[in-house]
Amino acid sequence: MVFGTAGSFTFAPDADTDVTKFEYSFNSTAYSGSRTVTAGTSATVSLKPPVAGPSILYVRAVDSSGNASEGTKYLFYVTPKDTADTAGDMTGDGNPDLLTIDENGNLRLYPASSTGDLHVSLDAAHRAGVPLVDNDESGYWKSSTGSSPALIAHGGDLLPGDGLTDVIARMPDGRLYAYRGDGYGSLDVSQRMSVRLPAGSPDPAAFTQVILGDYDLDGRPDLFATTGAGALWAFDGYTGAAFSTATQISATAWAARDLVSIGDHNKDGEPDLLWRSGSSGNLYVRYGIADSGGGSTIASLSTAAGSLTGVDTTYATGWTETAKPTLHFYGTPDVTGDDIPDIWALNSDGSVDVYAGGSAAIGAATKVISANTTWFAKLALG
Repeated sequence: MVFGTAGSFTFAPDADTDVTKFEYSFNSTAYSGSRTVTAGTSATVSLKPPVAGPSILYVRAVDSSGNASEGTKYLFYVTPKDTADTAGDMTGDGNPDLLTIDENGNLRLYPASSTGDLHVSLDAAHRAGVPLVDNDESGYWKSSTGSSPALIAHGGDLLPGDGLTDVIARMPDGRLYAYRGDGYGSLDVSQRMSVRLPAGSPDPAAFTQVILGDYDLDGRPDLFATTGAGALWAFDGYTGAAFSTATQISATAWAARDLVSIGDHNKDGEPDLLWRSGSSGNLYVRYGIADSGGGSTIASLSTAAGSLTGVDTTYATGWTETAKPTLHFYGTPDVTGDDIPDIWALNSDGSVDVYAGGSAAIGAATKVISANTTWFAKLALG
C-alpha cells in the first residue's frame, strides 16, 4: 500500500455472534473509528493509514450491550510516496491550498482547484485521529478571549522529513510550533514540536506576521517574521524544528508593512519578496539577486537598493488596509499554472478573489467566493 491511497481491511467476529459493531484506530488504542454491522457478520472497510512506514491497526468488537472485546493488533507497512508535496499543497493533489482560522478559533482547509477556485472547507486539525471538538478543544487556534488568533503559514516539509506539507504557527501562548501534516489536508496536534530559534532572535510572542518560503533554494523552508516594533527577521538553515541562522533585515521600517510572499515573480530563477505598504496601499515586489547556491541573497531582499533593480517595483495599487485587511489575504505558491506566485484576497463586499501573479505587475483577478459576510469573521489566513 502506497501512502495516500486506501486499503481494504476486513473485520470478522470470532465465536461471538452478538457482535454488532467494530471499533478501530491507527497507531493508538483511541478506537475513534467504527462500523456497525448486522449481529454476527463481518465488515470490510476502506481506510487510509495516517503515516508512511510501519503502522498498526487496532480493532475490537462490541456486542449489542456495548461490551467491548480486547483489542487485536494488525501490523503492516505503508510504502512512502515517491514524490514530495508541491509547495503549499496540503492534500497531495499538486495544487496549493488555503488554510483559515474561523471565528470559533478552529482551523479549516479550503482545497483549491488547478485554477485557484475554493469550495467547501474541511476540518483541518485533530488529535491522534480524534476531531478537536470531540476532545473539548474547540477554539484551539485562538486565545481564550478570542482576541489573539494564531499566526499560521504553510509552504514546506518541516517535520519529520516525509515530503508532506506542514504548518508553522505562532500560537496564542506566544510560542512557535511546527505541526505535522498528515497528507490528507489536516494536522495532528498531538505531534507538534516547538521550533527553536538561534541565540539573539526575538521572542516569537512579539511576532505580528509569519510567512514561509525558500529564498535560498536549498530545499528547506525559510521563515520571515515581523514584530510589533516594526522589525523584519529572516530565519534559515532549517533542520528538524530548528533554524540555525537569524538575520534582522530591519529594526523599525516594517511597522506599516505586511509580508505577502517569497517566490520567483519575474521567472529569472531567483525568489523575490512581495509586500504591502500600509501607508500607500500599494503592493511592491523586491527582486532577488542570485547567490552561489542558485537562490537569492538575503542582502538583495533586505533593501530596495540591494535588489536586482535597485528599487521596489510597484506591483499593484488600491490594496489599502480597508480594501484588503491584513489577516484576509494570503500570498500562495503558484495555483493558476503560470509558475508565478498568486494571492487570495478578501474584497470589501465579502467576496474572495484569486489574483494571478505577474512578472512586473499583478495579474487578473478571478472571483472564487461570491459576496457574503462569512469571510469577514475569519481570524486569519495562512
